[in-house]
Amino acid sequence: MRSKDISFTGTALAPAMLPWGQRFMREAIRRVEPIDHHLNLAWSQEVPPGADLDAVCNALGALVSRHESLRTRYGVDGSGHPVQEVIGQGAFTVRIHELGTADLEDAASAAIQSFRDQRYDLKQAPLLRATVIARDGRPRVLVIGLSHMVTDGWGARRIVDELTGFMDPGEVGAAGAPEVTWQPSDQIRHEQTQAATNRRDRSLDYLEGQFQNFPSTMFWQRQGKTEDPRYWSGSLHSPALLPAVAAMYRTHSVTPAPAILAAFSAVVGHVTCHDTCRMFVIQSNRNRRNMDSVANYSQTVPLGIELNSDSFWSLTKDTQSAMLNASRFASYPPETRFQLSEDIGERRGIRIAEDCVYNPQWWMTGPELARLADSGDAAAELPARSGTFTWNKGADSGLVMYFGTSPTGLTITADTRFVAPEQFEPLLRLVEDIVVRGAKEDFSPSEMLERHPREIPDHEWAFIDNCWVSLEATRGMVAEATGAVAVDIETVRDQDGRECLSALISGSASEMSLGEVRTRCLAVLPRWRSAMVPHRLSESR
Repeated sequence: MRSKDISFTGTALAPAMLPWGQRFMREAIRRVEPIDHHLNLAWSQEVPPGADLDAVCNALGALVSRHESLRTRYGVDGSGHPVQEVIGQGAFTVRIHELGTADLEDAASAAIQSFRDQRYDLKQAPLLRATVIARDGRPRVLVIGLSHMVTDGWGARRIVDELTGFMDPGEVGAAGAPEVTWQPSDQIRHEQTQAATNRRDRSLDYLEGQFQNFPSTMFWQRQGKTEDPRYWSGSLHSPALLPAVAAMYRTHSVTPAPAILAAFSAVVGHVTCHDTCRMFVIQSNRNRRNMDSVANYSQTVPLGIELNSDSFWSLTKDTQSAMLNASRFASYPPETRFQLSEDIGERRGIRIAEDCVYNPQWWMTGPELARLADSGDAAAELPARSGTFTWNKGADSGLVMYFGTSPTGLTITADTRFVAPEQFEPLLRLVEDIVVRGAKEDFSPSEMLERHPREIPDHEWAFIDNCWVSLEATRGMVAEATGAVAVDIETVRDQDGRECLSALISGSASEMSLGEVRTRCLAVLPRWRSAMVPHRLSESR
């Protein structure tokens, strides 16, 4: 294996604050250090026929020169706040792997995994790695690795398209490419305008309303052995998914992301016995203007999907409305949002659940979907469960469940304390089944899902006012009602020998009689409704 240095040049910029989206990603990376390499992006793409090694290297240099985020290094200022600095010129190294008789796909997969396993030093730019895999002297595959600070899924698609065009001798090349009109420096200036301030305030108001209703968790604590490693990941490659969502788009004007989210919400709601599936959706924030930069502007936004519909078609439309509404409020300083979540959780006596995240990495545009749907009766011959399930390398994301979707299939990464490995494939196939069936006919998701078992441990929940309440929420409710310094819950037996819960409270509240504690708890009970699960849960117990 040999290497080649590639130079780049662009406009240098003085150190400055990060845009909100990149500040959000910097905090996400910080929270999982030192295993943040699991957030790396890496992929392979074919080198166009006729492109030689010089064409590939020139394309890479032009790409880095064009985009500020690819020439940015990150650090902190004297106050410890994150800052970025766009460098004007420099060089990076590309590895050239002459393959010989080895398998091309295996070599590309190994290079991708290598890029995913290596941490990036955010103080060095560019945060890009590249390997050219050649055979018989001609480059065949280009493997790209990037820090998630640099780009997201939408930006990655633009990188693929630009590199393909720059390498292809039949295209105009980098010299003929239009100038990038919206760089991170433009985004920083925009976020200081009154329009951005107004949107920030509306976003924070929306977040506050959502946090008032989020439960302490969407998932029940599993009992038994925790797997090692704790986080597992699996993917379902689904040939049926793309024609199914194309048919849904043609028939009901529902785009892929909400169609799949509706199915996922129905599955999660059924398994966890929630009437509303509350989660965080990753929003690319590219819907407001022509974001031709590859930079990462993504942030998460909470939303709740009501699951009281007996019609999957109605559920998809409601989900699409909820996603479109939430997308208006995904622009905020992340540190303010994190503090808001903590403050509201403290007032409610619970930790706001951020344990379920949906990432719709759907790269097809509306016109592309329309062309696919118009190419024939996409839903006529959809294969039933023809996809293949594979295990991936799991990563500690700090979440209970991460659910991703793309035109090729579905991915789930989950904490095995809450979602057992044997549930991964059935959950993804249930989502696939619902979407594929929804492309052909309307039906009730709850009736379809009744065949799937629920697993809810008894002793993690208390039965209060005809609802099941987590012990975490019960402690918070008792603390709020009594002003107790600390609350501990233990199982005791009453005079008839039946098991019941007893709250052990400390501080001045310990002088209260049991009757007074009960009266005070009933007074604050309405504020804790969002942490409760209706009595229908008892039917599955």
